[in-house]
Amino acid sequence: MREPWTWFALAALAFCAGNCGDDGTSSPQDDGTVADDGRAEIDADDGETDAPGADGDADAAPDATTDDGEDGPCVPVCDDGRICGATDDCGGTCMTGWCAAGSTCTDGSCTCDDVDCFGTCCGAREVCATGTCCAPDCAARTCGLDTRCGSPCGTCTTGICDGGTCGTPACTPVAPEEVARPYRVHRNALAVDSSGLPHVLYSGDTLDWDGSYRVVHAVRSDGAWAKQIIDTVDQWGANFWADTDTADRVHAGYFPISTEGGPPRYATNASGTWLFSWPPLAGATDVRFLGADGRPHYFYAESGWRHLTDVDGLWTSESLGYLGGDCSFDIDPDGHVHAACLEGVCDLPRGYTETLVYQTNASGDWLRTNVADLADCMRGGPSDVKVDSSGTVHLAYIDSGMRYATNAGGSWAVEDLDPTRRGTHALAVDGTGRPHVVFAADGRTFYAVRGSGGWRIDDVDASSTSNEPVIRTDGIGRAHLLYSLDGSGDSRLMYAARCP
Repeated sequence: MREPWTWFALAALAFCAGNCGDDGTSSPQDDGTVADDGRAEIDADDGETDAPGADGDADAAPDATTDDGEDGPCVPVCDDGRICGATDDCGGTCMTGWCAAGSTCTDGSCTCDDVDCFGTCCGAREVCATGTCCAPDCAARTCGLDTRCGSPCGTCTTGICDGGTCGTPACTPVAPEEVARPYRVHRNALAVDSSGLPHVLYSGDTLDWDGSYRVVHAVRSDGAWAKQIIDTVDQWGANFWADTDTADRVHAGYFPISTEGGPPRYATNASGTWLFSWPPLAGATDVRFLGADGRPHYFYAESGWRHLTDVDGLWTSESLGYLGGDCSFDIDPDGHVHAACLEGVCDLPRGYTETLVYQTNASGDWLRTNVADLADCMRGGPSDVKVDSSGTVHLAYIDSGMRYATNAGGSWAVEDLDPTRRGTHALAVDGTGRPHVVFAADGRTFYAVRGSGGWRIDDVDASSTSNEPVIRTDGIGRAHLLYSLDGSGDSRLMYAARCP
């Protein structure tokens, strides 16, 4: 049993706990505020007991031990040079207010609100041009590139950009002309922007040649070719593919063709200057590249076919399974893959021939249909596949001659493009769904376009060494052609344009 004096002492302590100052004397109430020692107080207004630091504020800072060892409210510290994402010493994170103007703290790092131009955050209306922030001047232009920053001012849904305004000027052909004289001609790339200007990527130019192969970007404007060296590869050059996106920026894939050339590369000037990356394609074979949607897409053979693309800055690969050999690919506006491949074994004496097969995952699952059984095995490379804006599929391929197939009518229809000639070829489809084909046969370059009356074939270049043709179309249906003349010690890269 407690002694009577202990009950008296306990009562006195209880009274003093809420009413005594440091000297043990009575002190006034603080209207529900937190005492210096963080203990609960009696609210003078309603007599209710508040939790430490409450005072009706659910977001009050938690208690912590102060410098003198007593409990007290924790004061976050972020103004002593701490970087974005650092701890504030109170269990929180310094997330705002510590990034430079025009940037925001996201996931522990400062990121630009608009455009990151090599570590500098550009303003809301600025672009990164040649490594610096620049404000485009598009006051008098609705399309094409502005003259101040070289930035796109807009694109044309129909026609082409003519002097900063969308229109449909008369189609003007271009006679065969020399782009460059590379030491050796390899597979070169051609792309066409919304102004109808051709962009060419190639290697091996003699421009300031010093024993290595330069990767050159050439653009034709006002009848002349402007050239820029953007990279260097080893002594064997490279194979190229290229596309332009809706902002007229170039996306290129190239693959050094010697064992010492290093991994395949991806290059783009989407930021206003050329940037490079190295996709994880070591050991890949039969590489194909597409980039018209503003992202790089690589298709390659590795235990079946695979598709590699850049998703939010990360290279992501997916298996397409076994589709066949000698495949060509295209991607529709919804991101679905379309493939044309050859299946079977060619052995004519035993009666074995190949089949041209079309496959797509547009429905979610891979579906395949046989397009044609080939009567002849002497073909000039894989078929070419293109999907137009309406979803119609077009194929160009080689059998006993040049052939064309389409599913425009709901089922596959095959027709002769040129029954007597065949060779390496390329296919393009313009905005009206009209197919254009360029092919090299008998050492010459031929251009074919399909109209209401059938196929019209033009003899573009009668040189005896024509090879590796490439074709693109612009907004008025004009066909741009790139091909090589690979003579002994006299290799030339040639360009021409034809009207439908």
